Amino acid sequence: SLQAAAPVERGSGATASGTGTAVSVTVSGLSIQSGDVCVEMVHANTNGITIVDNNGATPFTDVLIENTPATGGSSTHEIGRRGAGASEPASYAWTLGSIQTWTVIVRCWSGVHADIWDVTPSASTRTGSSSDGTTATAPTMSVATADALGIVLVYTDGNVTYSGVTN
Repeated sequence: SLQAAAPVERGSGATASGTGTAVSVTVSGLSIQSGDVCVEMVHANTNGITIVDNNGATPFTDVLIENTPATGGSSTHEIGRRGAGASEPASYAWTLGSIQTWTVIVRCWSGVHADIWDVTPSASTRTGSSSDGTTATAPTMSVATADALGIVLVYTDGNVTYSGVTN
């Protein structure tokens, strides 16, 4: 039987420990093409803050906005997606409701199904720990749609070195 080609990352960008209300990231790497899927994660270091998308006529569609993490700590994070158009900008931007420390990540792929959230458990399923440790464990995922993209996002509040994912 024929299998679909593996997803290809077209570009990515990340900015960690920015401060203020203006959040932005420059995406570098391969050329983003029309129909590619872009995913964003914006994290602000406080509860209940607004995150406003400043990406013009084709903003990211919010999939998950959470004001209190699974650990009960103090942060707001947003995960969203957008289908790339014929011409994508070199950078993306958001505005926070107040001055905060923030992080933003954008990654874009080709060869994935546009309905990237067709996985079990749902995008809002998360686990967390408020204690120190050395291992982060994500819930088991199963993808229901061929070529859907599964994403595991792990972040911490501190100076951490990550090692490879095991599964």
